Amino acid sequence: MVETNTNPTIENLRAIETEWNTAVNTEYSTVDARYADITLSNVNLEGGTTLMSELHADTGEPLFQVRRNDNLQPLSIPRDVLNALRKKSVLLDVTDDVIKHSCVFKIDSLGVILAIVFNTSRLANSVDTEDNVILGLTALLAANRVNIVTEDDGTKRIITIA
Repeated sequence: MVETNTNPTIENLRAIETEWNTAVNTEYSTVDARYADITLSNVNLEGGTTLMSELHADTGEPLFQVRRNDNLQPLSIPRDVLNALRKKSVLLDVTDDVIKHSCVFKIDSLGVILAIVFNTSRLANSVDTEDNVILGLTALLAANRVNIVTEDDGTKRIITIA
């Protein structure tokens, strides 16, 4: 059942980012424990990933070749490790003047996360290139023009009312 908070606070909005970070850190810890033979902090994703032809011996997950941080040697990691590392790379700042919400994943046919995109809303008002004032979430909250919608899967979206 979809739920709507029609009277949210700044703390409710910030909680969306905190909940994301908690979920990501929990998944990372779970994957780290499952694959004790891989030091997750030593995986370098910046050099790209290559699909390998074999599966992980214990979990049956597809394997991807990445590089190690310490010596840039090849390292094979399962898909769920790759996804957890990609999510971990986008932990959100819960103290800045921006609220990121409504996360969308771009996933390929193998279930690998290719991109993670958030909607971003500023707390303070801003001005666009044509000197139009864009109301920030603080002003919109004061005018009772912000809702938080929680979907059936727990995903939270911030909806602003014109």
